[in-house]
Amino acid sequence: NAMRTEGRTLFAVEFCADQAETDAAYRAGIRDKAPAFAKPGGTALDDTPRAHPAFENAAEVLTIANARNWLPVLRSDRFGTKGKFIDAIANTNYDVVVIDVAHRSSELLVKTDIARLKYKKLGPRRLVLAVMPIGRAYDWRWYWLRDWEVGNPAFLFAHDETPGVFITDTGSGEWRGVLGKYLAGIMDLGFDGVMFDDVGTYLWFEDLMPLGR
Repeated sequence: NAMRTEGRTLFAVEFCADQAETDAAYRAGIRDKAPAFAKPGGTALDDTPRAHPAFENAAEVLTIANARNWLPVLRSDRFGTKGKFIDAIANTNYDVVVIDVAHRSSELLVKTDIARLKYKKLGPRRLVLAVMPIGRAYDWRWYWLRDWEVGNPAFLFAHDETPGVFITDTGSGEWRGVLGKYLAGIMDLGFDGVMFDDVGTYLWFEDLMPLGR
């Protein structure tokens, strides 16, 4: 409610035990005015579980406030080639699609890929957003250099619990420079906007050095 008071639009992600729970999550999303992406089984956002989403919408969607459903696909490894990945997303009718800027984390998408994804299979316009992690760095993403490790460069502050994932110092000018190039690339590709990910790593630093001390 506080975020809505600020004029924010909310989306929800629900990982469900079965189809009945999935359907209930979609209904709750509409009820709460927070369009849901609900997935039965598993917690990886790496596929397109249905081409025809819940509350399918034939109208053009130019703002997230008008979206009735959305599709986050944050890793595309399981699709095979980049062409198959783009085809799979293009053949859906979601109002908003959120994807990485690179297929299999290394093969960067191009403007024609993004332009194709901006239209639902039904034909109307939709929004295509790029996911951009800011509080963690990943050794499988396109920007990673082979000799990087904790402390080199200095913004790689510590290993996260997941192998290949590193907590970043978001106050570092060098890391902000990497993020600036990341954002500029997103804009150049023609994405409609950005979804920031890994924004909660300040809590990791707060656990390390509580503010009350």
